[in-house]
Amino acid sequence: MIDSPINAATRAADWSRPRRPPVGCTLPAPGDNQPRALTALRGSFLNRGFQEHVMAKYQEPGFADRAAASRNARAKAVAKLQAKPALDQAELAERAARAKEREAALEEKRKAALAKREAEREARLAKKQERAAAEAKAEAKAQLSEEERKAARDAKYAARKARKK
Repeated sequence: MIDSPINAATRAADWSRPRRPPVGCTLPAPGDNQPRALTALRGSFLNRGFQEHVMAKYQEPGFADRAAASRNARAKAVAKLQAKPALDQAELAERAARAKEREAALEEKRKAALAKREAEREARLAKKQERAAAEAKAEAKAQLSEEERKAARDAKYAARKARKK
């Protein structure tokens, strides 16, 4: 709360006026010289028990508390498992059949993936061999004999002369 002159004046006025005690409070005897705040406390909290209005302090659980909680949880889990009815043989056989079907489907899937990988590997090998053959052909073409190069050059010159005429 921001402390402003208006708030301060309101607070001073609020504390200065006489208060009615809360419901269920007894008024002090006329001769008692008790502060008004103590009278209010005596009427509202002390008569009803002040402890119910105060939050209890948090305490870290000790080893014994944690061990007891663990024991209780384990006993509860065991009781829950024991209360579960046993499965009949038909249900167990059905589950085994479903597991076999699932395993067969997985094996089929694995085999298909393996075949696919093998096909891809074969395709890569074939491409690599084709590339190597093409490179060898290009290299053989590049290594023409001296006479073949001379003949190709002469043909090129002859074609140029023919275009000029």
